Amino acid sequence: MSRFLLNPYSMLAALLLCLSLQSTARSTEGSTSQFYIASDGRGGVHLLWWIPPERWSEGGFRLEDDQGNLLVEQTGPGANREAMQQLTQELRNDIQRLTNPDNPIRTNAGNAISLGIQTLGNWEFAKALGLGVELSGLTPQPTGFAVLGLGKNGKPDGKYLKTEPFNLSQSTPLQSAPVKLRGITAANGVQLYWQGPDQHLLPILAYRVERESEGGRSLLTPQPLIRGSDWPADTVAFTDATPPLESEVRYLVSAIDVLGRPSQAAILDLFVPDLSALDPPGRITTDTTKEAIEISWQANPSPHTSGYIVERSPLPAGPYEILTPTGLPGNQTQYRDTPLARATNLFYRVRAIDPRGNVGEPGNAALARRSAEAPAAPGGLKIAAGHTRVRLAWGPVPGAFGYQVERRVPGGAWQALGNLLTQEPRLDDHLGPMNGRRLEYRVSAVAWGDVAGPASKPVAVDLPDTLPPEAPSIVSAESVNGSALLRFHPAAPENQTAQLLVLRGGPDDPGLVIGDPLPGSAREWRDAWVLPGETYWYRLVALDASGNRSDPGEAVSLRIAAVIPVAPPQPVAHYEAKPFARVVIDVTLAPPDHTLVLETRSEDDTRWRHVTGASTGNTVVDTHPRQGKTDYRVRWRTQQGLLGPPSPAISVEIH
Repeated sequence: MSRFLLNPYSMLAALLLCLSLQSTARSTEGSTSQFYIASDGRGGVHLLWWIPPERWSEGGFRLEDDQGNLLVEQTGPGANREAMQQLTQELRNDIQRLTNPDNPIRTNAGNAISLGIQTLGNWEFAKALGLGVELSGLTPQPTGFAVLGLGKNGKPDGKYLKTEPFNLSQSTPLQSAPVKLRGITAANGVQLYWQGPDQHLLPILAYRVERESEGGRSLLTPQPLIRGSDWPADTVAFTDATPPLESEVRYLVSAIDVLGRPSQAAILDLFVPDLSALDPPGRITTDTTKEAIEISWQANPSPHTSGYIVERSPLPAGPYEILTPTGLPGNQTQYRDTPLARATNLFYRVRAIDPRGNVGEPGNAALARRSAEAPAAPGGLKIAAGHTRVRLAWGPVPGAFGYQVERRVPGGAWQALGNLLTQEPRLDDHLGPMNGRRLEYRVSAVAWGDVAGPASKPVAVDLPDTLPPEAPSIVSAESVNGSALLRFHPAAPENQTAQLLVLRGGPDDPGLVIGDPLPGSAREWRDAWVLPGETYWYRLVALDASGNRSDPGEAVSLRIAAVIPVAPPQPVAHYEAKPFARVVIDVTLAPPDHTLVLETRSEDDTRWRHVTGASTGNTVVDTHPRQGKTDYRVRWRTQQGLLGPPSPAISVEIH
């Protein structure tokens, strides 16, 4: 008999307890015999009876109604030719063997249970076995049925199975759809999961699975799929091994009762990706040449592989770096690598890419071993010095994948520039500000396997003096007579400072250079272009003999104090009567940014008053003197209006 996934003993035992809507039967064969009936309500009926094979009559069975009307004269294993044609050859062979009454299949309990599962799960098998029939044209009324055993002569042998009347005017409801239908795409196809209907009126052992896609609708289970009504939802119920890939599909799963009637279909819409598109490519090989490494692989058999990614590592376990971050086309099966890494052995892996950009797992790594002869010494080394870097260029060397550049001071040891090789035949050596010394450079070519060739002839270069002096420092700043006085000191060594620049600005603004450059020997400087009450920020910049400027030194702030005038010297005065009466006062000239104030007081005055007189140079004339003794004195006033102390007074007698 055919093999089954479920335990046949437990399944058949469960089925024989499911008696809903099956007709109550009286039998000479015992309680293990069952009778199932379903009506369409219009005179059509499906009948199935189960009698253990060891109790089958030799001449088969006859079906009558409760009125003795003959419905089926004789049936048995293989009698229904049409149903036999619907079965697989294996099932047809099983039925042919059942025609022998002494066949062990009919006497062995285990085989009998398997036979019962197949009978109750496959309606065509039940009909071909002579245990199920489809009738039409019956009167839609309560009707009982009787199955009679027949002997070899075709006459009833006394065995029977009878039912109570069954109302054929009422249609037997179909089963509800399976529940919890879901699908998972796996390497072997689409795996479907479900549970049997929550409620079933007749026993359910089998299911039908269909698939809809752009290619139409297909029946995936030509023979009923026997799973039972209690199939667990977490166990795969069916696997569609050949779904249309990279497309939307719809699965329809129906439960089939023991009378071959399908339920409503449970529906699942699913996009089926081609997981094989991400399978790692096979047969990865490497071919090493002096210039590069050629990696080849076998194209992925899937037509949905959209590209490949190539990875490289010096170690078989990684880490691997991606050489093709944007991917290679799906029809490309080679890649040329020109590695810069100084490693003798390199490992390569290839990953596949699917239409949605997902990247698959890598296959086995392929080893590339590199060896090369020592390359020749580079020629044509040229050097040009700039302000902060030295540019080197030389002729390329065949077979070299990198170059090592070295430098030294004349007579010193050679030092390599960096741990990595430069691939191009040029290099910029960024030295920063340079102090005018001489350097020597040489270059050697390196081939795969870290095989270094001889070095080129050394080439010397004289560097310009671009190293600026250190910034000078302001040691003190004070306000003196309305001006700013700065005292400063250049940074050591002092002989590198040829000139000094004074910058005046704000706390965050270096400002502008004021005044002419100061000699490097200067140690103080006075800023007279200031206003009292204002705050100024000063910085100094040093210049060397080559004109290189230092960074501005630390800023110093200074608030300019007001100028306090002093008392002028005593003036000299005399009276002149002609050509008109006047007093001529000779005074000392006022300091810059000061004005002269003349004051007078007569004998009868207690207060000094200002005199506005004509002045020429250091002479002031009082053209309206008073009679009698008069005192004169002078004072100096600043631009801000601050009046200083008076000079000693001088007396003049006016007639």
